Amino acid sequence: MDQARKDWEQSLAFKHRLAYLSKALWKSVEKDWQRWLQPHGLNINEHQILWITYQFGSPVLSEIAKYGVMHVSTAYNFSKKVRRKKLNRYGEARRRP
Repeated sequence: MDQARKDWEQSLAFKHRLAYLSKALWKSVEKDWQRWLQPHGLNINEHQILWITYQFGSPVLSEIAKYGVMHVSTAYNFSKKVRRKKLNRYGEARRRP
């Protein structure tokens, strides 16, 4: 029983370190991504919306939220910002006769 407890604790410690390493790696990537977008006046959410729109043509908000891994309200708010910056004509393709 003592060895099983020791193995469990070591396993838990390893998983904990792995989670922290993953978090640190993501933070590093996120900082670089933000630094890369900053000169263009964009943030990560706006960039994701532009990328998703480029890939799907004219996606609906639920698709942007799904593929951008964000809440629908977040997708809506940032889509409005992208439209205000005149970077995208979101939704116009669907309105054409």
